[in-house]
Amino acid sequence: MFNVTQSDNYAYVEDFFIGIYECQTAYNITINNFYCLASIGKNGFNSIAKCEAQLNTDITNKVPICVAENTFVKCMGDVYTTYCGADVGAYMCNIENIALTHVLPQCVPTLINCPAYST
Repeated sequence: MFNVTQSDNYAYVEDFFIGIYECQTAYNITINNFYCLASIGKNGFNSIAKCEAQLNTDITNKVPICVAENTFVKCMGDVYTTYCGADVGAYMCNIENIALTHVLPQCVPTLINCPAYST
């Protein structure tokens, strides 16, 4: 109907639901950690790249997709915890799980449990 690619469709769905989480459910985490979240792409670039490389390796090696994605979610949560603290690590875990819920719904039963927020 709107002539968008499947990839764009997935990106929109992810962005829509993640935006709701960031701006409503986890608004205080987003605002209280804004500058760290804004800088982690630069400060944690190498660590994030390692998580992405591991995901690509797992997919290439035909690791079941839900297992590979859980490894990625854990890795990203650890990176964000290292750079921004435990609440931001939990925040990132939840964001990744929200994306997976809508893009790979077959993984929902096996998604990792994200840590609880301290606040």
